Amino acid sequence: MKNYNNGIIYGIICKTTNNLYIGSTVESTGIRLAKHRYEYKNTNRPNISSRKCFINDNYKIITIEK
Repeated sequence: MKNYNNGIIYGIICKTTNNLYIGSTVESTGIRLAKHRYEYKNTNRPNISSRKCFINDNYKIITIEK
């Protein structure tokens, strides 16, 4: 069962283009980032919102709010 009291709002930023994706999760940001990377590398869906942040392979994840 997920504990929504531990929710985090996070951002993934492309350090080359400054593209920004904002999301929320109850998982750690490291786990959520790994899931985003997996979807980027293993699917060809162009509508993945965070896709623009991974194209240059130069990104970081930040916590915006806990």
